[in-house]
Amino acid sequence: MKRIARSALLVLLLFGLAVRAAYAVPTALQLTDGAGDWVWVSDSAATQHNGNVFISSFVSAAGELILNVQLGTAVDGVSDPNATWNLNVTTGVAPPFTGPASAPKMDVNSIDNSTKADTLTIQFGAQNLGPTGATSFSAKIGGTADGSLLAQDFYDAANGLFTPGGATTGSVVATLGPFGPGAFSGSVASSAIGGTAYTATKVVTITHPGAGMTSFDFENTVPEPSALVLLASGLAGFGYLRRRVFKR
Repeated sequence: MKRIARSALLVLLLFGLAVRAAYAVPTALQLTDGAGDWVWVSDSAATQHNGNVFISSFVSAAGELILNVQLGTAVDGVSDPNATWNLNVTTGVAPPFTGPASAPKMDVNSIDNSTKADTLTIQFGAQNLGPTGATSFSAKIGGTADGSLLAQDFYDAANGLFTPGGATTGSVVATLGPFGPGAFSGSVASSAIGGTAYTATKVVTITHPGAGMTSFDFENTVPEPSALVLLASGLAGFGYLRRRVFKR
């Protein structure tokens, strides 16, 4: 009996190591204003943009993307203090930066200042997540808004990642908000997720009625399969011991 248990545990450990190494996790981050100006950065391709955009700086590394840009400038490629969104600093992190793809922790945070009324959409996605034994994840957000803010999590079982200028793939599995104006916070459990490989995308839509500033931090966490296996094994072992004691 002990040999069988040890063999089963070894198989599970080897399987866990294999699935962690099986998939690379491409990520992408995109900001789009109400006029259709957008900027896109990925950890696996060159940065792209469309319309009037000034890219001050960006970081593109495995599981870590950072954009410092202006959207709605008077001239494409030129810094403009009167740009519609004259300050946008956004960071997105995901596996492997935050851990294994089988228990993906994703976080996007941003500070955004507008000089006039407009809408800003922030997309941060990670592809090839999983496999996972979880059926849902927890999402939470907090920040302050000078207008309204809506946060959503998308899940795509087809494992598609949005392309430059493209829309988010998949369907909404968690919604927080709309919030604002003022300080806000919230948390929610998502609807069903799973599968061998999937894409998760965090989308935040900010709407300012005039000049203003919004900042937030939006994250989600999926339990790791190994933790679930250990919990199940512990419960099974506890039940076995109870039966033995009862028989004695």
